[in-house]
Amino acid sequence: MFRYLLFAIFIIVCACQKSQEVVFETLYNDPNVSWKSITIQDNQIYIAGGNEWESGIVMRSDDEGNTWDIELESTSGFLAIDSYEGGLFTAGFNSNFYVKSADNWVDKTISQASIIRGVAQNEQVLIAVGGQAYFEGYVYSTAVEETFTTRDSLDSEISDVAHVKESIFMSVGYGSVYRSEDNGLSWNRLDVEGDFFRKIQFVNEQVGYIVGFAGQVMHTSDGGISWEEIRNGQSLTGGIQQIRSIYFDDNSRGLIAGDNGKIQLTENNGDSWVAIEGLPDEDYNDVILYENKVILISEQGSIYSFDLN
Repeated sequence: MFRYLLFAIFIIVCACQKSQEVVFETLYNDPNVSWKSITIQDNQIYIAGGNEWESGIVMRSDDEGNTWDIELESTSGFLAIDSYEGGLFTAGFNSNFYVKSADNWVDKTISQASIIRGVAQNEQVLIAVGGQAYFEGYVYSTAVEETFTTRDSLDSEISDVAHVKESIFMSVGYGSVYRSEDNGLSWNRLDVEGDFFRKIQFVNEQVGYIVGFAGQVMHTSDGGISWEEIRNGQSLTGGIQQIRSIYFDDNSRGLIAGDNGKIQLTENNGDSWVAIEGLPDEDYNDVILYENKVILISEQGSIYSFDLN
């Protein structure tokens, strides 16, 4: 009996240690807009979204999210925004693709009808990825100063792409991870399977992370050549359904975000995860860490922030 009592106390203590209550702040709300993607460039925060096929919008904040200005408006919604060495690029529904150079946004919309879900760039090329119906994926690549012309097909729907270093890019999708070492001209499928992978991020040239829809998290320390699982999305103790984004600010502290107000934090490179409690019950499409502040954007048109302890 005493042993059972100790076991029950241990379970209660462990459960308490796996959650953290936070006080959040609402930075912005527009129920007519679904925010999809967020990035930081030169201490400015950019968010992209819209209303799927009807309208798109990019907004910028120069003061940690306290005020927002409209940067770009379009006739189709945006799904992804990212930056590279002073440049910005955003893409989404109806082959929407814009690049910001200096203070001007240039329309580089792709001629073929596509839904662009991820974008990345290095000094030579722009890459856009997308797909549909799980087993149909595509990749567009073009020189930075040119327009998109041809589409390469992959055998699974692609959700995101990231630049690793030099001419190396990686993309992820439905149970698949691809690697290109020639600026996206060819792609090799790695022996990595499992989740419907939604987001890939590289902290530096060696360290990267992938998150899947069911909450599986993969980690690489060799530039994406090999990957190991650091979080099992299907486990009873750690599983969270419908995860959409991952963000690490260094090699130890990161967050995953998803539907129904689900946020989890790690401060030890994914060895353990803490559930963040107290946030609105919304569907979070993306998350970033800005110094010690977490900023979240939701499908319901909200931008929230809270401070880490």
